Amino acid sequence: MKRIAYTLFLVLVACSTQAQIRNYGMDRRIGGPGSVPSGPTNRERKPVDYVQLSLDRMETNLKLDALQKAVIKEALNDYYKVATALQTEDLPAEGKYEKLKKEAEKMDKRIIEILNAEQKAKYAEMKAKKAEKGKKKGKGKKSEEEEPDLTKLDSLMMAQ
Repeated sequence: MKRIAYTLFLVLVACSTQAQIRNYGMDRRIGGPGSVPSGPTNRERKPVDYVQLSLDRMETNLKLDALQKAVIKEALNDYYKVATALQTEDLPAEGKYEKLKKEAEKMDKRIIEILNAEQKAKYAEMKAKKAEKGKKKGKGKKSEEEEPDLTKLDSLMMAQ
Protein backbone atom coordinates (compact mmCIF):
# COMPACT_ATOMS: atom_id res chain seq x y z
CA MET A 1 0.00 0.00 0.00
CA LYS A 2 2.85 2.38 0.83
CA ARG A 3 4.40 1.62 -2.53
CA ILE A 4 1.17 2.57 -4.38
CA ALA A 5 0.79 5.78 -2.35
CA TYR A 6 4.42 6.70 -2.98
CA THR A 7 4.06 6.04 -6.73
CA LEU A 8 0.83 8.05 -6.85
CA PHE A 9 2.55 10.93 -5.04
CA LEU A 10 5.47 10.93 -7.51
CA VAL A 11 3.07 10.93 -10.49
CA LEU A 12 1.14 13.89 -9.07
CA VAL A 13 4.34 15.88 -8.44
CA ALA A 14 5.62 15.10 -11.93
CA CYS A 15 2.31 16.15 -13.52
CA SER A 16 2.23 19.47 -11.66
CA THR A 17 5.82 20.17 -12.72
CA GLN A 18 4.98 19.44 -16.34
CA ALA A 19 1.89 21.65 -16.09
CA GLN A 20 4.09 24.55 -15.00
CA ILE A 21 6.39 24.04 -17.96
CA ARG A 22 3.54 23.73 -20.45
CA ASN A 23 1.65 26.74 -19.09
CA TYR A 24 1.65 29.14 -22.04
CA GLY A 25 4.79 27.55 -23.42
CA MET A 26 6.98 29.03 -20.69
CA ASP A 27 9.29 27.40 -18.22
CA ARG A 28 8.42 29.02 -14.91
CA ARG A 29 10.97 27.17 -12.81
CA ILE A 30 13.45 29.27 -10.88
CA GLY A 31 16.61 29.59 -12.92
CA GLY A 32 14.91 27.97 -15.91
CA PRO A 33 15.55 29.04 -19.48
CA GLY A 34 12.62 31.48 -19.45
CA SER A 35 13.93 33.50 -16.52
CA VAL A 36 16.74 35.21 -18.44
CA PRO A 37 15.85 37.72 -21.19
CA SER A 38 17.00 36.47 -24.54
CA GLY A 39 17.12 39.80 -26.40
CA PRO A 40 20.23 41.91 -26.86
CA THR A 41 21.29 43.93 -23.86
CA ASN A 42 22.47 47.52 -23.94
CA ARG A 43 26.07 46.35 -24.06
CA GLU A 44 25.38 44.17 -27.10
CA ARG A 45 23.51 46.79 -29.12
CA LYS A 46 25.57 48.61 -31.66
CA PRO A 47 24.94 52.32 -32.13
CA VAL A 48 23.14 53.10 -35.35
CA ASP A 49 24.73 55.62 -37.70
CA TYR A 50 21.65 57.32 -39.16
CA VAL A 51 23.74 59.53 -41.42
CA GLN A 52 25.33 56.52 -43.07
CA LEU A 53 21.99 54.71 -43.37
CA SER A 54 20.38 57.73 -45.02
CA LEU A 55 23.37 58.24 -47.28
CA ASP A 56 23.39 54.58 -48.37
CA ARG A 57 19.66 54.68 -49.15
CA MET A 58 20.05 57.88 -51.16
CA GLU A 59 23.10 56.54 -52.96
CA THR A 60 21.25 53.44 -54.15
CA ASN A 61 18.03 55.27 -55.07
CA LEU A 62 19.59 58.36 -56.66
CA LYS A 63 22.83 56.87 -58.04
CA LEU A 64 25.04 59.58 -56.55
CA ASP A 65 28.58 60.35 -57.69
CA ALA A 66 31.43 60.96 -55.23
CA LEU A 67 30.99 64.76 -55.05
CA GLN A 68 27.25 64.51 -54.48
CA LYS A 69 27.79 61.86 -51.84
CA ALA A 70 30.29 64.08 -49.96
CA VAL A 71 28.01 67.14 -50.02
CA ILE A 72 24.97 65.13 -48.94
CA LYS A 73 26.93 63.50 -46.13
CA GLU A 74 27.97 66.93 -44.85
CA ALA A 75 24.37 68.18 -45.03
CA LEU A 76 23.09 65.11 -43.18
CA ASN A 77 25.79 65.45 -40.52
CA ASP A 78 24.86 69.09 -39.92
CA TYR A 79 21.18 68.18 -39.61
CA TYR A 80 21.80 65.33 -37.17
CA LYS A 81 24.10 67.49 -35.04
CA VAL A 82 21.32 70.05 -34.66
CA ALA A 83 18.75 67.30 -34.01
CA THR A 84 20.81 65.72 -31.24
CA ALA A 85 21.56 69.14 -29.72
CA LEU A 86 17.83 69.93 -29.65
CA GLN A 87 17.13 66.84 -27.58
CA THR A 88 18.96 68.36 -24.62
CA GLU A 89 17.56 71.88 -25.01
CA ASP A 90 14.83 73.01 -22.66
CA LEU A 91 12.24 74.01 -25.25
CA PRO A 92 8.61 73.05 -25.67
CA ALA A 93 7.95 70.31 -28.21
CA GLU A 94 6.47 72.78 -30.69
CA GLY A 95 9.62 74.92 -30.61
CA LYS A 96 11.83 71.90 -31.20
CA TYR A 97 9.58 70.82 -34.06
CA GLU A 98 9.83 74.23 -35.73
CA LYS A 99 13.64 74.29 -35.43
CA LEU A 100 13.92 70.78 -36.84
CA LYS A 101 11.60 71.71 -39.68
CA LYS A 102 13.80 74.72 -40.57
CA GLU A 103 16.95 72.59 -40.43
CA ALA A 104 15.31 69.96 -42.63
CA GLU A 105 14.42 72.63 -45.18
CA LYS A 106 18.04 73.88 -45.17
CA MET A 107 19.27 70.33 -45.64
CA ASP A 108 16.82 69.74 -48.51
CA LYS A 109 17.96 72.93 -50.25
CA ARG A 110 21.61 71.87 -49.98
CA ILE A 111 20.79 68.42 -51.34
CA ILE A 112 18.59 69.64 -54.19
CA GLU A 113 21.24 72.15 -55.32
CA ILE A 114 23.66 69.39 -56.30
CA LEU A 115 21.20 66.94 -57.86
CA ASN A 116 20.47 66.76 -61.58
CA ALA A 117 16.90 66.89 -62.92
CA GLU A 118 16.37 63.12 -62.88
CA GLN A 119 17.72 62.83 -59.34
CA LYS A 120 15.55 65.75 -58.18
CA ALA A 121 12.45 63.92 -59.42
CA LYS A 122 13.48 60.72 -57.63
CA TYR A 123 14.30 62.67 -54.47
CA ALA A 124 10.88 64.33 -54.52
CA GLU A 125 9.32 60.90 -54.97
CA MET A 126 11.30 59.54 -52.01
CA LYS A 127 10.13 62.42 -49.83
CA ALA A 128 6.51 61.93 -50.93
CA LYS A 129 6.67 58.23 -50.03
CA LYS A 130 8.17 59.08 -46.65
CA ALA A 131 5.45 61.67 -45.99
CA GLU A 132 2.75 59.19 -46.99
CA LYS A 133 4.26 56.56 -44.72
CA GLY A 134 4.28 59.06 -41.85
CA LYS A 135 0.62 59.90 -42.41
CA LYS A 136 -0.31 56.21 -42.36
CA LYS A 137 1.37 55.86 -38.97
CA GLY A 138 -0.58 58.83 -37.65
CA LYS A 139 2.38 61.17 -37.51
CA GLY A 140 1.04 63.55 -40.13
CA LYS A 141 -0.24 66.92 -38.96
CA LYS A 142 -3.81 67.86 -39.74
CA SER A 143 -4.14 70.92 -41.86
CA GLU A 144 -5.48 74.02 -40.17
CA GLU A 145 -8.24 74.31 -42.75
CA GLU A 146 -9.86 71.02 -41.73
CA GLU A 147 -12.64 71.40 -39.22
CA PRO A 148 -12.90 68.82 -36.47
CA ASP A 149 -15.73 66.29 -36.61
CA LEU A 150 -18.08 67.44 -33.88
CA THR A 151 -20.74 64.78 -34.42
CA LYS A 152 -19.06 62.36 -32.02
CA LEU A 153 -18.65 65.07 -29.41
CA ASP A 154 -22.30 66.13 -29.80
CA SER A 155 -23.53 62.54 -29.45
CA LEU A 156 -21.45 62.10 -26.28
CA MET A 157 -22.82 65.29 -24.79
CA MET A 158 -26.39 64.25 -25.60
CA ALA A 159 -25.87 60.88 -23.90
CA GLN A 160 -25.01 62.59 -20.63
